[in-house]
Amino acid sequence: MNWRYITLLILVSFINVTNVSAQAPSATLVDPPDSSFTACRTQTILIAVDHIDPIVPESLVLTVGSDIFAWGSPELMYANDTISLHPPVNYFSSGSVPLVLSPVFDNRGLSSPSYSWEFYVDTEKPIIENIRPSPGSSVAGSLFFDAYDCNLGSPHSSGVAYESIQVFVDNRTGTYDLSSDINRNGVTLSVDLLDPTIVYTPNEDFTVRISIQDRVDSDHCGPNSIDTMITYRIAQSTNCRMSTNPITPNNDGYNDYTEFSFPGITDTDKDRVIHIYDVTHRLVREIDAPGIHGFAWDGTDDNDNTVPQGVYYYIITVDDESICNGTISVAR
Repeated sequence: MNWRYITLLILVSFINVTNVSAQAPSATLVDPPDSSFTACRTQTILIAVDHIDPIVPESLVLTVGSDIFAWGSPELMYANDTISLHPPVNYFSSGSVPLVLSPVFDNRGLSSPSYSWEFYVDTEKPIIENIRPSPGSSVAGSLFFDAYDCNLGSPHSSGVAYESIQVFVDNRTGTYDLSSDINRNGVTLSVDLLDPTIVYTPNEDFTVRISIQDRVDSDHCGPNSIDTMITYRIAQSTNCRMSTNPITPNNDGYNDYTEFSFPGITDTDKDRVIHIYDVTHRLVREIDAPGIHGFAWDGTDDNDNTVPQGVYYYIITVDDESICNGTISVAR
């Protein structure tokens, strides 16, 4: 037997064990994760401790904001390699929460570094602001509203989950889901209340229900959500009119389009078509469904090209019956 070889093996094993035992503790914030959001006012904080030798509990000190929780505090616990802080009820409010874990020592005197983390508390409901039309007024086109987080622009704003916004129309004929037809431009959203799938009755009042939520997940007391209802009246247009004439379609936000109003505009079960002709009586555009601005013309042809400046004729038909006609000018 090679005793020299056996002695070498024992020595190497001893060195390896000694090196492993010399590993200092380390810590990882488990919940809530670093830089994450929570809506829990009594959020439990969990920190995993990786170590070889036993941890000295008396070395545990966790600073939450300006509050220090040292070993012996009833809120601070250590079990199963996990530091847990159970704060008083409703301890947290909206804002950032900095965490500092002081060095954690084991019984060999080795210590972890100091750790700094941060998470955010968002307990505020999102905000819905009606833009137009105003509540209780008659509707002849689209509904516009803003939806944004209460803390918009703040680092502790989880943001609105725009993909989850729901819009319903409740009227005498039923409930209609318009959620898949929402248009968004930044925080401003619009939906066509004259969607052809909706059947209205003359002069009726109807309700629009809007539901939005933020991005705090359900594991952290989220999401914060809000539901609102707005009542409108379906417009019964008795006259032919345009909102703007002439139009100047140059995308400067002024007179870029004109919105038509005409008898039968709300008869969604009928074919409503606006025909636009140039001075040679050539058809340049047909509008057979309302857009985000209702039945509107923005000075483009059926190929989405801007038409030359000049005078144009329009004829509005409902079920092939001529209802309105007139002229509109395009200027530059």
